[in-house]
Amino acid sequence: MAFRNLLHILLAGICVSFLLFLSQITGRRLIQLGKFSFQSKLERFIISQAFGLAALAYSIFILGLIGGIQHIIFITLYIIVLPLVFLSDIKTICSKIKYESLHFKLFSWIKNIPLLSKVALILLVTFVAINFINTLTPPIGRDAMTYHLKMPQYYIQTRYVQPEPPTIHSYFPALVEMLYTFGLILSNDYSSHLIHFYFGILAALTIFMFARRISNIGAALFCALTFYSMPLVSQLSSWAYVDLALCFFTLLAIGFFSFALEDINPKLIKLSAILFGIALGIKYLTLISLYIIIIIFLIRWIKTPSLKRPFLLRQSMYFFTICAVVALPYYVRNILITGNPVYPFFYSIFGGPHWDTQRAILYNIFLRVYGMGYSIIDYLLLPWRMVVYAGLDGPFDGEIGALYLTLTPLLIWFRPKHKSAKYMLMYSILSFFAWANTSQQVRFLLPALGALSICLYTLFECPLKGKIINRCSIRLIAIGLILYNLSFVILQFQKYQP
Repeated sequence: MAFRNLLHILLAGICVSFLLFLSQITGRRLIQLGKFSFQSKLERFIISQAFGLAALAYSIFILGLIGGIQHIIFITLYIIVLPLVFLSDIKTICSKIKYESLHFKLFSWIKNIPLLSKVALILLVTFVAINFINTLTPPIGRDAMTYHLKMPQYYIQTRYVQPEPPTIHSYFPALVEMLYTFGLILSNDYSSHLIHFYFGILAALTIFMFARRISNIGAALFCALTFYSMPLVSQLSSWAYVDLALCFFTLLAIGFFSFALEDINPKLIKLSAILFGIALGIKYLTLISLYIIIIIFLIRWIKTPSLKRPFLLRQSMYFFTICAVVALPYYVRNILITGNPVYPFFYSIFGGPHWDTQRAILYNIFLRVYGMGYSIIDYLLLPWRMVVYAGLDGPFDGEIGALYLTLTPLLIWFRPKHKSAKYMLMYSILSFFAWANTSQQVRFLLPALGALSICLYTLFECPLKGKIINRCSIRLIAIGLILYNLSFVILQFQKYQP
C-alpha cells in the first residue's frame, strides 16, 4: 500500500513539474509578445509563471467548452504538440539553465548575508519543507471535497466544463480548477495539493521581489517569512483550495499597480490590469479589490496636477478595459447560462435559475456567520480577537498568529517612505475594512496581509548606527514570534501525520 502511494506521489510530482515547465515556456513567449521588461530575473520568472499558468488554464477551459476534457486530447496537445511548438524556447531555456548552473553563486550569496538573514532563510526553508510534506495527505479540506476537486472530476467524467445545476459553486470562476483538471486527468489528486502549495511559494517570492525593489535583501527575506510563516498559509498549502493562487495573482497586480502609480507607467498599468483580470477568473472576491483600486485611482487623480489628469484618466480606462477582457470568459458563460454574471450573488438584481430569494438570504447569513459580530466594539476588538480566538474551529476559520498584531502598530512610527509601499498599505487598510464588513474568514484577507507584509520592510531595515541588539531588535522579536508560529505548524504536522 505504501509503495502504491509512493508511485502516486511520484506521478503527481512529475505531472506538476511538467505543468510548471509548460507554464514557463508559454509565459516566456507571452512576455515577449507583450514587450514587457523587468528589473530582475526573479521578476521575469514569476511573471512567466503567472502568465503561463493562466494561459494553460484558459486553454483547458476552452477545450472544456467543446468537450475536449479527454486523456487522448490532453496527451496529444500538452505532451506532444505544445512542446514541439515551443521547441526553440525549450532549447533556449535549457541552455540558460546549463550556463547559469555553472555561474550560480548561491553559497557565496548566503555566506555574505547577515546572520539574522541566514536565520530567516533557514526558517523559510523549514516552513517550505514541512508544508511540502503536509501536501502528501489525502484531500481533507471541506471546500476541496465540495467543489474544488469535485468539479474537475465532473468535467473529466462528462468531458465538458459545464456547471452542475444543484451545485451553486460550479458557477464560480474556475481558473485554478482548470489546473486541477490537468493534474487529475494526467495523474491523481496529490497534484492539486502540490499546485496549491506551489502558489504559496510564488506568493512568498512575490513579497520578497517587491520588498527587494525598495529595500535590502535581509528586510525582503523577513517580509516574505512574515507571510509564509502564518499557520493559515501552512494549513492552506496542504489543501486543494484556491486562496493562495488568488493571493499570488492579487499581490502581483497590486504590487505592479502601486509602482505604476508612482510616475503613471503605462506598461506597468497594462501588466497590473492583466493580472487583475486573471485574479477575477479565480474568485468573485477580487471584485472587492477592484473596488478598492477605483478608490486609489481617485485619490491619485486628486493628487495629480491638472495637466496630467487626462492622461491618468485614459490609463484608468485602459486598465479596466483590459481587466474586463481578460476576465470575460467566466462571466460571459454565467450570463449565457443564468443571466447573472456573478451567479448566485446579487440575486435581487440579476436573478438566476436554481435559486430563489429565501436561499439567497440564507446563503448571505451563512457567509456572515464567521467572525464575532459587526458592531463598533466588535470592529475595535477585531485585530485582537483574530489572534486570541483563532484556530481552524474558531470563529475566523483559521490562524494568522501574533506577528501582524505585534508589528503592524509600529508602522505608525516607521512609516513607509516609498510611494508604492504607501499605496500597498492603503490597499491593505481598505481591504481590512471591506473584509470586516463581509465574511470574516481570515483566508479572504490573505491578499491584504501579503501587501501588508511588503510594507513591513521599513521595520526590518537595520540602521547602520547603534549597537547590534538595538539595530536588530525588531528582527529578533519577529524570529521569536515566527518560532511560535512554527509550533502551530508542527502541531498541524502531527495532526495530519502525512
